[in-house]
Amino acid sequence: MRVPTPTNEPQRLAALKEYRILPICAWCKRVRDDRGYWSQVEAYIQAHSDAIITSSICPESMERERDAATTNR
Repeated sequence: MRVPTPTNEPQRLAALKEYRILPICAWCKRVRDDRGYWSQVEAYIQAHSDAIITSSICPESMERERDAATTNR
């Protein structure tokens, strides 16, 4: 489904509510809130839900870091 691009602030806020759009930076993965401020995904989710965030390392990231450490010896 293609979501229309809002052209002004009221339309942008309405789209966030109607389509539940969550603007995320493609590079750093920070989230833009309704006021235009950027925050870490974990902080945004905790501020806007009842979710509790925990951290761990996925197998792909662990392997990538292990390879990088071995290469940098």
